Amino acid sequence: MDEFNAGKTDAIQTNREKFAEIQKHAIYKPVAGHQNQDCSGDHLFKCRDVTNSRDVKESRDMKFCERVYNGPNSDCQDVDQFGMHIERIYNTSVIGNESQSVVSCALSYTLHNVYYSVYAFNSQNCFGCIGARQAEYCILNKQYT
Repeated sequence: MDEFNAGKTDAIQTNREKFAEIQKHAIYKPVAGHQNQDCSGDHLFKCRDVTNSRDVKESRDMKFCERVYNGPNSDCQDVDQFGMHIERIYNTSVIGNESQSVVSCALSYTLHNVYYSVYAFNSQNCFGCIGARQAEYCILNKQYT
């Protein structure tokens, strides 16, 4: 313990170098998952063409996604948390069930063709809405028919 002196800048740099050397020789656990084809990430199950993703199940053609379950899910990128039966989703967080063609939305559920919206529920064909519920053909929370 005398060798480990965290108080000096030289000692910190030396400890970082030692740690980097230990990491080079460390054994890493292989990816957890099964029935995958052309995938990278961890905790992938029944996936095809899923890249740099974690906790994804029954999905295909996905990139940078986390916690997307109970497919089929397809053609998504940058999805974080709680997507089930989703398609063509980009840059979303907490998107919910049965959503399709959604871009840059958060904390929303069951959407179709919705873009840049927050707290939207059971809505379709909307742009830039906040708190929309069962809305259709809305732009900035104003309905157009």
